[in-house]
Amino acid sequence: MSELLARISTEPLDPAAVDAAVAGAAHGAVVLFTGVVRNHDGGQSVTALQYQAHPDAEAFLRRCCEDVAAKSG
Repeated sequence: MSELLARISTEPLDPAAVDAAVAGAAHGAVVLFTGVVRNHDGGQSVTALQYQAHPDAEAFLRRCCEDVAAKSG
C-alpha cells in the first residue's frame, strides 16, 4: 500500500491512511505534520496558496521510497 502513497496529488493527505501504511512495531515512530495556513502574511490578506512540482517529482519520490524499502527489508 505504501507505494500508492508515494505520489503527487491535489487531494489532502489522509493521516490515518499514512499511519496504516507505515506503522508497525518493526518500523519505529510514525510522525505526521499537518498545518493550517493563516489568513494573513506581512500585513496582507492570504486567500489561497498555489504549489508547483517539478514534472519528475513523483518519479523521484517513488524511487526514494523504493530505495528505502529495499534497504530496510
